[in-house]
Amino acid sequence: MSTETTKKLSLTDLIGKKVEKEAEKNRTSTVYVAGLGGEIEVSNPGERVVYGIMDMDSTTSENAMYANAKLVYQSVKLFQEKELQDHYEVVDPIDIVFRLLKPVEIKLVAEEIMQLAGFSDPEAMRQALKN
Repeated sequence: MSTETTKKLSLTDLIGKKVEKEAEKNRTSTVYVAGLGGEIEVSNPGERVVYGIMDMDSTTSENAMYANAKLVYQSVKLFQEKELQDHYEVVDPIDIVFRLLKPVEIKLVAEEIMQLAGFSDPEAMRQALKN
């Protein structure tokens, strides 16, 4: 238990948090990707997207990497551009992530997205959800 003085929250306090909570849903961040030589903007994909991806089968490395790539795709609007996908001739839109990023970059960007979405420790969250 913390030795800090804590404030008992009121209904007014909780109602006042609405604006803050809405702003969290729309947060963006930039992530430097060495292989691209620049930064990409990532956005909070939302809890439902994150939970859906966390529920994907990740028992193999391939499945885990696909789940990370899907999270990156859902969070990087630039990767969702049809013109970019057409240029790289991808069939599955998520393949654009594999064409542009190295596996380690996919993992690092996915971790940044998880933090942005409020899941600071993705593995701990996954384990908690399984239990």
